[in-house]
This record gives sequence, structure tokens and C-alpha cells, in this order.
Amino acid sequence: MRQAPSGSAISRAIRPEESAWGLSEHLQALTFDVLQTIAWLQSKDGAEGRNRPKPLPRPGVSVDETRTGTASLDLDDMAALLAARNPNQLPLLKSGGGV
Repeated sequence: MRQAPSGSAISRAIRPEESAWGLSEHLQALTFDVLQTIAWLQSKDGAEGRNRPKPLPRPGVSVDETRTGTASLDLDDMAALLAARNPNQLPLLKSGGGV
């Protein structure tokens, strides 16, 4: 049943949310999201990184709005964070150190 075309009656009966949109509709929504983001990036809000536009809702897709952080890190702090997460990784160059 997984191979049934998305517009078929069996697909609509088994997965009504997923079969509501086809590839064309998903691509149109993606185009809308990209254009909306481009317009936002060129605005004052985009320059200041606030009021980011929300993506167009898609049927059967939940939106995760969890943010992992808003603070910036300098290169040395980021290197320390990555080293703590993976001690077997080769050390990163110090900022300003060159090759």
C-alpha cells in the first residue's frame, strides 16, 4: 500500500493528511517560503534578525519552533564546546593562529 500514488483512493483513505498535497503543491509552498524569506532578509526586521516569517503550513507536517540558542560564540569558545562534545576530534585552530 505504500507504493500507491498519493492521489489514489487507497492512499487518501490510509493517509488522508499526507495525500492532501502532491509534489506540485509542496514545491509551490517551498517557493513561497523562499520568496518570503528573501523579502524578510532585505527588510529592517531581517537585518536585525527578528520577526522571521513562519513557513506555510503543510498538511501532515508539524512545525518545530524550538530554538537551540540565541547567543553568539567566539571561535575559541565554539572550539571548546565542540571539543567537549567530541574529545576524539582533532583540535581546531585558535583564532588568529593561521595554518
